[in-house]
Amino acid sequence: MSKDIEVGDVWLNLQGKKFYIYNNYENRLVRGFSTQSGRIESFCLLLEDFLDLYTYLGKSKVKIDDLFKTENE
Repeated sequence: MSKDIEVGDVWLNLQGKKFYIYNNYENRLVRGFSTQSGRIESFCLLLEDFLDLYTYLGKSKVKIDDLFKTENE
C-alpha cells in the first residue's frame, strides 16, 4: 500500500468501522471520521500508527465537502 493517503479515501479500522479521510497533513498526520455508529467518531493519528490500525477499502463515492453542506448553501 502506498503511503499517499488522500482526502476521500475509505479505510476500515480493527473494529470493522469505515472511516473517511478528511485531512492528511504533509502525509504525516492523518485525520478521519465515521458516522457508522449513528454518531460522529473521529481520529487523528501519525501515519505510521494509522497504517498499522486501518485497512484501505477504496475511494468514497461522495465528496467529503458535500457531507457538511446545509440547506441554506
